[in-house]
Amino acid sequence: MEEIEAKRKLISDKTIEMESFNKFLEETEKQLSELLLSSEDISRKIENEVLELNNISVKSSDAKVALMSSNSSIEEINSRCSVIDKLIEEKEAEFEKLNTELSEIKKLIDNIEEEENSYNNSIKGYKLRYDSRKEKADQLKESAQKIRLDIEAKKHKAEILRDLEKNMEGFNHSVKT
Repeated sequence: MEEIEAKRKLISDKTIEMESFNKFLEETEKQLSELLLSSEDISRKIENEVLELNNISVKSSDAKVALMSSNSSIEEINSRCSVIDKLIEEKEAEFEKLNTELSEIKKLIDNIEEEENSYNNSIKGYKLRYDSRKEKADQLKESAQKIRLDIEAKKHKAEILRDLEKNMEGFNHSVKT
């Protein structure tokens, strides 16, 4: 009996030890399940972080491509700007040349206008002279015409008088006989 008692005590101790071990096992399983849940959360977080990292990598790659494209565009624009600057310099030089020519042409036009005015004034002076001389010539023609008519009239009168005188002489000769 003592042996049974000892075995009962051992069973009781082992039962207590087993209950204690079961409690420990339950707590450990609980901690393990919490760790698994925590591990799953961490895994999900890691997956989310990996996805976000992938998104950031894609965005970074896109940004690098955009940067390279922008740099290429900037180089092309700078190249075009230098060409445009050269064209502007050429056009400015051409503009200055044309302005110089324009001012020379304006001076020539002013000189030509002055000469034209001078010639127009000369023409007006000659026209006044011509008109004056023509008027004098017309007056002289009228005067010559009057004189011619007067001469013609006097010649005609003289001829009539001569004829009359001849007739009178003939009459005088016929009356005397």
